[in-house]
Amino acid sequence: VFLTLLSLFLVKKKKNYWAALCLGLGGAFKMFPLFFLPFLALSEGKSWASKIKILLVGLLPYLLSIAPFVGSGVFRQTVLFSNQSQKMLFAKIMVSGAEYLSWFVVFYVFLLALSFKQKKDLWSWFLAVLLVFFSFTHYHPQWFLWITPFLVFFIVERPKYKILTLGLFFCWLTITLLFEPSLSLGLFSPISPSLIKAPDLSEALNHFYPVFEFKSLVRSIFAGLSAVIAFLILRRDETI
Repeated sequence: VFLTLLSLFLVKKKKNYWAALCLGLGGAFKMFPLFFLPFLALSEGKSWASKIKILLVGLLPYLLSIAPFVGSGVFRQTVLFSNQSQKMLFAKIMVSGAEYLSWFVVFYVFLLALSFKQKKDLWSWFLAVLLVFFSFTHYHPQWFLWITPFLVFFIVERPKYKILTLGLFFCWLTITLLFEPSLSLGLFSPISPSLIKAPDLSEALNHFYPVFEFKSLVRSIFAGLSAVIAFLILRRDETI
């Protein structure tokens, strides 16, 4: 997250290659900054040659970080193609018995094509990408850290729509509390050690309503709010 924000700062300073390098370094820790790299290249590159150069500079740190391990089958299975990294592809439309359209990929390519013609602050594209990612991914609660700075930017620029961000927060909080206790209430066990043995709220809710149906409804609300926020930050009318 720090490296992603640093890249935005460097773009403001017209240091685009350093910004790309930061995204690549961030991708070496967590892959999500790599989603932003094409938007940086398209937005800041003055020619196709410079766009490609920015892209390559950004990819270099990531490629160097995985080069010593890419020959390992275990590395490919547990890191490059792990269940966690494939979660963004789970939401799909089947077009045959074996082939499908990935919702995340469809909307990612849509945003990328849109950024080619429509000029926006770079953080707007970063936020839009993450809104799509979280809308179509069974994310872990701690991943929400990735999007938090950009939601702050949105609140600062569109204060009258902060209720939308508040809605996202409550959806996230609900999902967090319904994860296993060690990832929710258990996080506060240093303050109150008894929370290590906190009851599983999912099991309690399941006595009254199917917990997975409830969580699915919450995720659907999250996706709906995300769509509205994405529309607000990407529409051409800047008077909103």
